Amino acid sequence: MSALKTGPSSYRRDIDGLRAIAVIPVVLFHAGIDSLSGGFVGVDVFFVISGFLITSIIYQDLQQGKFSLVRFYERRIRRIFPALFATIAVTSLIAYFLLLPKEFRDYWQSVFAATAFSSNFLFWLEADYFDKAAETKPLLHTWSLAVEEQFYLLFPLFLATLVKMDIRRIYLPILVIGGLSLGLSIGLSGQTPEAAFYLPHTRIWELLAGSVLALTISRFSLSRTLAELGSASGLLLLIYAFVAINEDSMFPGALALIPVLGTVLLISSGARSDNRVSHLLQFKPLVGIGLISYSLYLWHWPLIVFTRLTLQRELYLHESILLILGSIGIAALSWGFIEKPYRGSRSKIARPALFRQAAVAMTLALSLGLAGHLSNGFAYRLSPDVARISEQMDTFWSRVPSDCINKPGKLTSDYQASICNISAINAAAPPSYLIWGDSHAYAILPGIQEYADRLGENGQLAAFTGCAPLLGVVRSTRKKGYRDNGCREFNESIASYLEANPNIRNVILVGHWTLDVEGKRLPSEWQPDVYLFNEENQLPDMANNHLVVNQGLQATLARLTLADKAVTIIGPVPQADMDVAAAVSRAAMLGIDRKIEINAATAMQRMQRTLAILDEASKAYSATLILPHTELCQTSSCRIIENGELLYFDADHLSPAGASYVISGITSADKSSAGPLWPL
Repeated sequence: MSALKTGPSSYRRDIDGLRAIAVIPVVLFHAGIDSLSGGFVGVDVFFVISGFLITSIIYQDLQQGKFSLVRFYERRIRRIFPALFATIAVTSLIAYFLLLPKEFRDYWQSVFAATAFSSNFLFWLEADYFDKAAETKPLLHTWSLAVEEQFYLLFPLFLATLVKMDIRRIYLPILVIGGLSLGLSIGLSGQTPEAAFYLPHTRIWELLAGSVLALTISRFSLSRTLAELGSASGLLLLIYAFVAINEDSMFPGALALIPVLGTVLLISSGARSDNRVSHLLQFKPLVGIGLISYSLYLWHWPLIVFTRLTLQRELYLHESILLILGSIGIAALSWGFIEKPYRGSRSKIARPALFRQAAVAMTLALSLGLAGHLSNGFAYRLSPDVARISEQMDTFWSRVPSDCINKPGKLTSDYQASICNISAINAAAPPSYLIWGDSHAYAILPGIQEYADRLGENGQLAAFTGCAPLLGVVRSTRKKGYRDNGCREFNESIASYLEANPNIRNVILVGHWTLDVEGKRLPSEWQPDVYLFNEENQLPDMANNHLVVNQGLQATLARLTLADKAVTIIGPVPQADMDVAAAVSRAAMLGIDRKIEINAATAMQRMQRTLAILDEASKAYSATLILPHTELCQTSSCRIIENGELLYFDADHLSPAGASYVISGITSADKSSAGPLWPL
């Protein structure tokens, strides 16, 4: 009997084993297992497998003259919808009790997008896949399903058209389109990596790689030696991708060729079942994981997200292992009781009933998604105490004029246009002070405004999220694949503006100083680490961050001193090891008696190097240094609530109430020992 399997419809146990090889690294990566830094590329393996299998099915039906779009989409619905909508239903129920209003509102947006198979576009607009903020989105993983469904929407018609035109080398047009897609992926990965990661036109080449393989695999016959060599090479490429690629890599781009080529080699070599790797992929436990891989992919991520949100921290290893095992158990139940009843020709659910159920599920999910967004996350479900805390959280950005908010991607080349007025006590008078900084400038703004308004001074704000006022400094959230977000140019523009406006006598510098100095974020921040460099330290290296901050701050103070500006530096805010406002709100929602505090000694230890840099620079240039911890940390614990008002917006940003508390405390007459008043 020949060991060569050429029929495109033949069941391939090795492909189910390959599905397991794809899904296991994804689950381990999401659970925080550091040894598989490239586990996320398992999705790329799935893309190739999907392209191969779907093209095989469509092409066989076209050749036999029995292709039907209705039957094709019936198969897709049977495969995708039952487990997907079961996951959405259970996830929505848990989210109802666990998520805060803004989180729940955003969640319903993702329900709508997942149902409309457009969640890749939503998450592209919302966040980088590797941002820690993404770890609070229970349906983030549906982005890959959206890419596949967008492929399924157009590819059958495209392939049918090629067959109808009787193009002999039918794979050539597909190769051309795939090549263009790969070129776009490589180009955008260095410029806009979020777009390259999420958007279909930069991912479609991976599915088309599987398509080309499906159309050509019957045209060649591998010897056993070539099959052994190809399968071993493919497996080694996948292993390399899983352990060598990481969040800092320029991915997908050219690096995605590694898992894609590895998958192509494994599928093509697996056409011969008599090679060692094919035998390995047919190992029963692997095949079993492969059979439940779709359910495992769907269920594992919400389980991880909800556990993290409940704990308000990253997972410990034993917790990750328990969640992985639990996910496998849930996936097995989902496969047996949700997926299987809808699958195959023996399903008791006929086509009309299937389409009715699909229509009802989609209509309900879309309606709830829209209602959840419009109702601000069904805010009525909250008790008055929780609702009040939640409203305090929402006042953070509402206190900042919308035209003052600058984030990466929003800034134009005219950086000075980002400067905005924040007070108009005396409309005829020019501004006398300017607040310059990153997102912490937005946070401290209410307190500064209140103080300046009492003095009748007009002011301006020049803030850029993630961009401390450090001249000559480039800030990157990736050690490799750096791209300029405009921070250095923004700061240079603000310095030039101040030099050209002598009426602005006072400059207030605000930054997330401790993060820039240390580079490594705490788990509570849900954001990527920070790498700084400048002309002297030309490559991003977290170990040199403190040197770069010191050099950048000294450069800023030197320029402002020459421009005859009086400078006030707002020091670092003591940082919590959790999102304070979310932890307080969630504990109240769940009725949990949880001690939430910031240990003053721990916070001071993290700020130690930062405080030394700020102290040295302020003394060297006669700047006023204001330290929030002198107001917040007067006992062993730093204050997080005062008179029922939250003083923190998250783990490190002050709330409007917190900004007012710190500034009013430091500038009051009986607090002169905390430091001189600002020379406004």
